[in-house]
Amino acid sequence: MDFLESLDQGAVHPFRYVTQVAALRPVTVALSVLGHPLFLLLVVAAAATLLTRRGDGRSAVRLVLAFLVAMAVGFLGVALVPRPWPNPGWSPLPPLTANSFPSIHAVGAAAVYGSLGVFVARRIGKRWPLVVGPLLALLAGAGQLLVAHNFLTDVFAGWMAGAVLAVLCTDLPAGEAR
Repeated sequence: MDFLESLDQGAVHPFRYVTQVAALRPVTVALSVLGHPLFLLLVVAAAATLLTRRGDGRSAVRLVLAFLVAMAVGFLGVALVPRPWPNPGWSPLPPLTANSFPSIHAVGAAAVYGSLGVFVARRIGKRWPLVVGPLLALLAGAGQLLVAHNFLTDVFAGWMAGAVLAVLCTDLPAGEAR
């Protein structure tokens, strides 16, 4: 556990200096908003509506399920793991919860954007959404590090949990992954 603690504490300082640059503050806040549960709810509602209108109700239900399970995992995790968020007092945004493990933003973003990337890729027959979905999740997690709401391991745990949820909710057959 000492290794993870030292890794987390060492990673906090570079992000703190980036956040202190006034010109970058709006960017860090915008990245953080990418994974905010209310923003994700808007994304899920819009995407589920579009998927349903295009005759893909099954994918819409799976996307909503991915979001709901991700929020349950995230909020249950922060309720069970008493780990306060790093460096209170200098963050440009107030945190959602008093605890930071796992990153709710990273769990939600990985589950929603990862699932949505697979659904859109299947729908349009292109592969670029398979890159854009995880990239958005990556940016949302980085935003949490930049606004000092989570440690590095909180975000990694969130990404991993969200990725597992995305895979489970998309029901990706092994032959289709190539």
